[in-house]
Amino acid sequence: MEACGIVKKVDGKKVAISILKNSACGSCDKCSADSKKAGEQSFITDLSLKEGDHVSFQIEDKSILKLGVFIYLFPAFAIFLGYFVASTLSLTEPVRILSSFVSFFLYYVFIFIFDKIWGKSFLKKISIKKAE
Repeated sequence: MEACGIVKKVDGKKVAISILKNSACGSCDKCSADSKKAGEQSFITDLSLKEGDHVSFQIEDKSILKLGVFIYLFPAFAIFLGYFVASTLSLTEPVRILSSFVSFFLYYVFIFIFDKIWGKSFLKKISIKKAE
């Protein structure tokens, strides 16, 4: 996956980049300039960048697929697992449903902790290039 952005702030090797929406969206000029921004993210890079520079960055599709699995498939699995465990323990139906919600909540607590510990290493997989 490849995206473009504009450098908003430079602080040594740390740069804040305003990420733009994909080119397919940005070519119609129906939106204001601010609505074409998809977000802002900080990166650490060895490139000599200054504010206002246009950059492109990309990440492997494999990494995006892994994120999709963690965010969309595993929560559904956690719900079914919570229900199955409660069912195996012969608990009542309301308790089974409650255990599904608890396992869903616990999964997102796990994701929050995982992001705080290993999230920065994911950002290192993103390669940044200065656009010509």
